[in-house]
Amino acid sequence: MRPYRGLTKEGKWVYGWYCEIIDGKSLIIRDKSILTHPRGFIYDFDEVIPKTVGQFTGLKDKNGTEIYEGDIVKADWRTGWRTGKWEIVFSDGGFMMNIIPDAHAQIFIQNEFVEVIGNIHQNPELIEVKDNG
Repeated sequence: MRPYRGLTKEGKWVYGWYCEIIDGKSLIIRDKSILTHPRGFIYDFDEVIPKTVGQFTGLKDKNGTEIYEGDIVKADWRTGWRTGKWEIVFSDGGFMMNIIPDAHAQIFIQNEFVEVIGNIHQNPELIEVKDNG
């Protein structure tokens, strides 16, 4: 199982394992926080904003930055329609890249050609389409 990340209400990214509890709260259990206790385990967790939760793809960009669902990457193939900004999404059972702003163009992540430049939660300006007319 791959780890997740989520944004707290204070604007801090936390990383670990995702859990939704009965009262509707979304939690990230920090992966290095499991401690043994005489009565079981103690977990250190943070409540996160549910829509900001994204799973780690298992890949890193060309600079070694981990790529998560919801990240925005810049692709540079030097030629062709693939150059531009892409959003990382989970689709059809795998992680894919959706071109921004046309979500109809979708390809598998080619991490050696991409660089993480932000995410859809903190950098919405990267996905907005500017009307020049």
